[in-house]
Amino acid sequence: MLPAFGGHATAGDVRWGALCGVAGALAIVALYRGLAVGTMGIVSPISAVLGASIPVVYGLIFRGEHPGWFAGAGIVAALAAVVLVSAQPGARFFPRGIRSARGRRRLRLYFIALAQTRAEAGMVPLLAARATSVALLVAGGLAFGGVANVRIARPALGLVVLCGALDVSANVLYVVAAHQALLALVAVLTSLYPAATVALAA
Repeated sequence: MLPAFGGHATAGDVRWGALCGVAGALAIVALYRGLAVGTMGIVSPISAVLGASIPVVYGLIFRGEHPGWFAGAGIVAALAAVVLVSAQPGARFFPRGIRSARGRRRLRLYFIALAQTRAEAGMVPLLAARATSVALLVAGGLAFGGVANVRIARPALGLVVLCGALDVSANVLYVVAAHQALLALVAVLTSLYPAATVALAA
């Protein structure tokens, strides 16, 4: 994606990207832990709501964003929709979901930090974020499980590559959107991903 978007990144852009990478690595570990001990259709929506709420507040208060009343109503409706789409009979949201709440806070930091980069930086901050995340995850895997913990089984390689391509593509679109629209709106639209997750879980 770097040649396609071009741009010139400053040291500040790279630092924000690296901070994104730290937050992203910690968040993905917490998310996978939540999915391991909880229900996919519950953990994913909880992470999305918490991941969107703080960027919305940050955009409104610290960036001085002022979405119109119609957009504001849409923000509220979207956050409510993410909760409702995960509703299941007898489901207990917080006992399992809260276990990964610290990871959700880091996910919110990811969205905020990535939005601080300059549009002129192109995708360099995202590259810095991914490089940092990979380094931390590999180091953590080696520390807690040795080489076997970071080796990808051949049958899973295709799926891993597909997931990585989709993940990076989604982050590229987020960077483009965050530089062209209000963070409060972009973060909420990003939080709607559990609709697909819940459908696949079902």
